[in-house]
Amino acid sequence: MEEQAYIEAMIELHTGLERQGPGDAAFSKKIISEILGELPESVKAIDLGCGTGGATLLLAELLSGSVQAVDFSTAFIATLKDNLVGKTLSAEVVASAENFSQLSNAQFPRGSYDLLWSEGAAYILGFSAALKTWRPLLKDGGIAVISEMSWFTQTPSNDVNEFWTNAYPSMATEEDNIEIAKQHGFEVLKTVRLPAKAWWDNYYNPLLQRMQQLRLNVGMNADQVLFDVLDDTDTEIDLFSRFSDEYGYTFYVLKAL
Repeated sequence: MEEQAYIEAMIELHTGLERQGPGDAAFSKKIISEILGELPESVKAIDLGCGTGGATLLLAELLSGSVQAVDFSTAFIATLKDNLVGKTLSAEVVASAENFSQLSNAQFPRGSYDLLWSEGAAYILGFSAALKTWRPLLKDGGIAVISEMSWFTQTPSNDVNEFWTNAYPSMATEEDNIEIAKQHGFEVLKTVRLPAKAWWDNYYNPLLQRMQQLRLNVGMNADQVLFDVLDDTDTEIDLFSRFSDEYGYTFYVLKAL
């Protein structure tokens, strides 16, 4: 399957949803409250893979300073900019559509950010490559909060192992990801697993409604790639319903050394 066509189908699938991946505002607020002591009064933050801005708006509400929001999708960035209209926030938000694997030094100066936040986007590069690429953006002592698909067991069940070995071959255990973070110049302050309930309430249930809507609206006119994406997503959701104790998103709270 052509990668660009698949990406476009994924964007279509997530259009109109509040979240483009699992997450929870109360969960993220708790993490932010716990790292405030590590941050300056006026924070320079960057949200990589921001989607339509769920985390961006939360950061800008809770922190003073500035938040740069970055996503490769122009459609998601346009929605984020619409969502900013009329909002009174503590931090200034600047949103732009960029490839976060190749951020220019002019627009995103190295060693200038106090906080790097990224929910559900590191997998696009792979956790190790993401940390290697993003670590130079942070000041020494800066904080990174990055969620990553992680195995909670060394011996996953065959069905789920086969699916994720195909979908995300470099997916690792939490223990392995902790070592990867250390290798790329971070101290691991803590790890926190996103509860399975947050997957259902904030992501999968709205996504299932969106999938039903797409199937009704496009009918036989849908391009095959979209059908493939819908089928893959059905499989993913079914696996999570059966094996959420074996894998999920872990938030890695890291300090740049």
